[in-house]
Amino acid sequence: MGVQKSRLWRFSTGSVALLGSVTCIACFQNCQPLTPSSSAVQGELAAQAQFQADQQTISSLLDSSALVVWNSALNPGIVTSQSVVSSVPGQLSSTAALTSSSTGPTLVSSSALGLPIMNFTAALELAPPSTTGFASNAFTIIALFQGPINGTLLTINESALQEELDLVATSSTLTANHYTDGNDYESLSTTYATTSSGVFVVASTYGPSLGSLNLMVNGSLVKSAVVNTGSPAVIASAARSVTIGSGNGSFQLGEVMIMSTAITPAQLNTMSRYLASRWNFGGVIYDPSL
Repeated sequence: MGVQKSRLWRFSTGSVALLGSVTCIACFQNCQPLTPSSSAVQGELAAQAQFQADQQTISSLLDSSALVVWNSALNPGIVTSQSVVSSVPGQLSSTAALTSSSTGPTLVSSSALGLPIMNFTAALELAPPSTTGFASNAFTIIALFQGPINGTLLTINESALQEELDLVATSSTLTANHYTDGNDYESLSTTYATTSSGVFVVASTYGPSLGSLNLMVNGSLVKSAVVNTGSPAVIASAARSVTIGSGNGSFQLGEVMIMSTAITPAQLNTMSRYLASRWNFGGVIYDPSL
């Protein structure tokens, strides 16, 4: 085409116009239309499918009666300048949490997120949403923390049976435990830099069967085996109390959801990403293999 164009300039203006038209027609006849590559189209379709699946999962779980606790420092109806007021739909049991002298959490500014976050230095029990308590034989915890985190972070307890489900941080590990009693329990741990000042979205599930513990950190599912000590029994379906913190450590908590059911690893990943998005935290991965 470049040779033809150089020759056109030797003819008259009319010839140039005529031959130029022919050249353009030939060009449009011979050129293929510009279309996205198949891989780009497939990527876009996959992204749309993921988005739709995420929205369905989030909507169904947030609307579910299994969501027994949703507590967030982002919601001005849940916190004051001093402390946590209530959770949705659970309630904090102590009105002393409203006073500055309370042992309840206070609001501080998150250095990593630039948003208010709850600072826990002592245990605070959540009142159940009904007289039956948090009754179930399976639970899910999803929470956003700013490090460093240390101590017992959350506990779902049945004191009469000495049964406890908890989430514990030490200097280098995060562990989900299911205690039948003090001697019989199962646990799932992962090595993690809990002493860093980073952000952690931690999710765990408990029950309903033995060996079904799950633990996820920033979207990554822990693949190691559940470890049994003694002879743990299946989780009993009984009324329970929920406690944030323990007094044996301190941590900063941005948001927590507790469900009276054990959701799937794929749902854990979706809800972890949802919680992270509420805090503009981009450190939670999407794992399509779940």
